[in-house]
Amino acid sequence: MSVNITEFRNYVWRLFRQMFKKLHLWLGVASALVLTVVSLSGTIYVFNSEVVEILNRDKYVLQPSNGIQPLSHEELINRVAESVNGQVASISVPDDRSRAWSLMVRQEGQRRGTFYLVNQYSGELTPQSELRGQSFFSWVLRLHR
Repeated sequence: MSVNITEFRNYVWRLFRQMFKKLHLWLGVASALVLTVVSLSGTIYVFNSEVVEILNRDKYVLQPSNGIQPLSHEELINRVAESVNGQVASISVPDDRSRAWSLMVRQEGQRRGTFYLVNQYSGELTPQSELRGQSFFSWVLRLHR
C-alpha cells in the first residue's frame, strides 16, 4: 500500500483549514461579545451626569430665599475643608446662581479626590457617591473598563 504524498498534503491542508476556520469563528464570537459589552456600557455611561442630575434635582437645583447671598468662596472652602478633613483641590461654580457648586476634596494619602455637591447658601455638603443612581453608574464604569 503506497501513500501518495500529494493526497497526504491535501488531507493535512484540509484538516488545518477546518481547524483554523473553527478557531477563527470562536475567537470572533468571543471578541464580539467583549466589544458588545464595552460598547453598550460606554453608551450608557455617557449619560451619567444627566441621569444623576435628573434623579437628584433637589441637590443640584437650589431654591434660595430672596435676599440671601451665597457664602464667599473662602468661607465655603474653609467649611468644607474642616468638615471632611481634607484640602479643596478644585471648585466649579456654575453661571446659574440656583445651581449647586461642585468641589473636589483630597484627603492626605488619597490618590484621587472625592467630589461633593455643596449648597452655597447653607453650606450643606453631599458626597457625589451618595447621590441616587451613582452606584449604578459606578458599576457600569467598572464593567466598561
